[in-house]
Amino acid sequence: MEKKVYAPAELEMIAKNATCAALAAHLDQLPPDWQIADCLTLRHVTGAGKAGFEFYLPARDPRAPEIFSCAQVDQLTGEVAVEVFVSS
Repeated sequence: MEKKVYAPAELEMIAKNATCAALAAHLDQLPPDWQIADCLTLRHVTGAGKAGFEFYLPARDPRAPEIFSCAQVDQLTGEVAVEVFVSS
């Protein structure tokens, strides 16, 4: 029996939903006009058996985006872990 491997679009949606939920707890530390779901820009980072997604707002200098979080999604189980990079 073959194990299901989540498609890239499924992994992205899992990561985005988990990131929105995680960042909601930090809204007071984010830019005031920021809407989580609308402003997230995604950068895919590959890893062994996991798909990593960094969510960020494009900065004035595109080479230096302000990264708010990183989500790691297991490609076989769909389990996700989100690390948030906003300071208190």
